[in-house]
Amino acid sequence: MPVKRLAAAVAALAFAFTASAAKIDSLSAACVAFVARHDALTAGLFLRQEFFRRDPALLAELMGSGHDFTASMRERLGGLIDDEFGETMAALEAEAARLPDAAERAYARALLAFDRYKIEFDLKKDKRSSLPHLEEADLLAREALRSKRRIADFHRLQGEIYNQFIPLKGGVSAIYFSTEAKKSYLAGLAIRKDHPHTLVLLGVWNLFAPEIAGGSKTRALDLFRDARRTPADDYPTFLSHLWESLAYSDLLRRPEAIEAIKRALAIAPENTWALWILAELEAGRRPLDVML
Repeated sequence: MPVKRLAAAVAALAFAFTASAAKIDSLSAACVAFVARHDALTAGLFLRQEFFRRDPALLAELMGSGHDFTASMRERLGGLIDDEFGETMAALEAEAARLPDAAERAYARALLAFDRYKIEFDLKKDKRSSLPHLEEADLLAREALRSKRRIADFHRLQGEIYNQFIPLKGGVSAIYFSTEAKKSYLAGLAIRKDHPHTLVLLGVWNLFAPEIAGGSKTRALDLFRDARRTPADDYPTFLSHLWESLAYSDLLRRPEAIEAIKRALAIAPENTWALWILAELEAGRRPLDVML
């Protein structure tokens, strides 16, 4: 079913979207500085996956398992992440709490709560532990939007939170959250039409939404390309290539899918999900079929 497929896809890929595009919004200098430091954290976590350097054996186990985590692997991974990024996250949380503007403070805290969610759900595969962090991020993102609705990245973050509720809530709720996610993306693009992260996210929505709901794989490919028209950090560019690869694969355009994932790997050569996608494509499989 299309909604089930969308929910599974949202849950499957271990990539979070950073807030670097907030630099082009009307944020205070203090918040922009926070976002820059937050970007560095999330790029290390979700793009370069730097924690694996502390335990190469765990990385080998993960790649060999097809991302099927055991309890032991989950525990070891959590320890690596805490050792590598624990102090940085604590410092960012203290910095977020000191931001003078209430809406920006709520937004910054929402970003960090969302990071915590992604660590638990995407990296450690712990659904039960992840939900409180996502609910906290949702409350904080709503608080930020109540005060300031003309910040594109506030809408991007709220939309992505809605997207993440899909696999956690399921059922008829998935339709509601999918619809609200799209509304949030469009609201953000009405403010900043070239917002790279939002363009990628709307592309993902189009890739998995049924045509009757407005989804279009062709439109998805256009959006992934549009996301690269505006200069951005490596992370959104990487994600645009990765999702473009999955879209080409879903359309049975395997050579183009391989070219796209190789472009993603040129940015992050050690990213485990990109490596896995390339291996699946070279074996003649469609990665989304395996994941779903």
